[in-house]
Amino acid sequence: MRRLNRRTRHIESGINVTSLLDICFVLLISFMVVAPAVRYSIDMELPKVKESKMTDSKKPVSIQVSNRNRAGTVYYVDGQETDLDSIARQVASAKNYESNKVVALEADSQVPWDDMAKLMNELRSNGIDNIGIVTEKGK
Repeated sequence: MRRLNRRTRHIESGINVTSLLDICFVLLISFMVVAPAVRYSIDMELPKVKESKMTDSKKPVSIQVSNRNRAGTVYYVDGQETDLDSIARQVASAKNYESNKVVALEADSQVPWDDMAKLMNELRSNGIDNIGIVTEKGK
């Protein structure tokens, strides 16, 4: 005959949620800190002006032009690298593009003017006429 001990252990059948919540909060805070940095991951120095105003509250398609690496001028459409020949097609296929809205052009101050003129000519020859230039507020 088997003798039963009065101090039998019961296995707790529950999930400890505290550690799970701790991990979720750490991930949430990490993403909140990193998310703004992802938008401006392209190293650029925008031209400085006395005053600049954004005329439209809706987020436009943005084209970034950088001259920070040794390969020459590099073009980006909403953070995705592209070449000059396909830039108008990528702008038109961007999810937030509307033909009557402004396309924001962010160019590094070190980009040669002829590269900017080629870009603007490429956009206008493909029907993208509303081009806004993004600047930083200077002194």
